[in-house]
Amino acid sequence: MELQLLLTLPWIAGLFCQTELYTFKHVKVFASSTSPNEGENVTLKCAVCGGNSSANYHMYLCKNGVAVQMQKLTGDNDAIFALTTITSRESGNYSCVYANKKIPYSEVNSTGKYSIIIQVKSENKSLPGTLTTTLAPDGQKYEVIQLILILIAILLALLGMCYIAYRKIYKTILFTFPTVNTASADNTLDDNVLYYDHTGQPVQDIYDS
Repeated sequence: MELQLLLTLPWIAGLFCQTELYTFKHVKVFASSTSPNEGENVTLKCAVCGGNSSANYHMYLCKNGVAVQMQKLTGDNDAIFALTTITSRESGNYSCVYANKKIPYSEVNSTGKYSIIIQVKSENKSLPGTLTTTLAPDGQKYEVIQLILILIAILLALLGMCYIAYRKIYKTILFTFPTVNTASADNTLDDNVLYYDHTGQPVQDIYDS
């Protein structure tokens, strides 16, 4: 029993030696912009405020509590991190922590005492006159556009048919003349109008000999 205990103790001691507890110090973080547009560049500055003038240390930029970049610095130098040509995937909570030794990114899990939120704005510009529907998939947008084009085509066809019918009615009225009976029931001409025969003589009754 005692022999087994003696053999086990070194293994337990080695296990504790392999387990490291990292201590992170929090620093303030500043950003050139907290609401940039997609495609822009953002600079993040992690400021060390004294107390570390001669030591070497490693500064970590964390996004949502996970390290994404690291810089090795000396003294009171501030760490400058750059996010270039950012997209909406870079949106998140950013903070800075540092330690006196280099630590794997996977072991740096800290949101930091000071943090800022960067929200990347995605540009969704539409051309003037382009019909779009809010919060609708692209397939539905195309269906709406096709439906409107069909309705416009039907409307134009109806207007064309109405125009053709109008032209036909107009021509019928214009070129159709009613038969005018110039003689009265007693075969006499209008007394108020003076008529002339083929000889040029005025007549009152068309049947006078």
